[in-house]
Amino acid sequence: MCAAREEYDVSLLSGREQVTSLPAGAVLDATCRVQRETDAEPLPAEIHRAILLAPETSLLFVVTGAAGAELDDVAAAMLMVPAETRCVVLRAAPGEPPIVLRQHGHELIAVGSLAELPGVMAAS
Repeated sequence: MCAAREEYDVSLLSGREQVTSLPAGAVLDATCRVQRETDAEPLPAEIHRAILLAPETSLLFVVTGAAGAELDDVAAAMLMVPAETRCVVLRAAPGEPPIVLRQHGHELIAVGSLAELPGVMAAS
């Protein structure tokens, strides 16, 4: 909620849920409506949509599961993000080992369980 405290505009894109240039509290409310969509676009296409939604983005934070988000696909999607935009991708893949990868100024953080999240976030 640092974004709310600092009064940044925040955008959210999750399938059909799309809000932009709103106070952080309004975006937080929108996250309550986020749900997994079986017909979602591949991750590179979703990242492209996010950049089009908010082209002045300084931080792009992507949360994804394992389905449709193989590590190579995630790495390719991160290459689409402009160099001036920091990109952090958090990938939850049950049972897989935790990792933190840095590439082209962006970070890929993967966890296999929720218990691993504090450790990898501290390492990033």
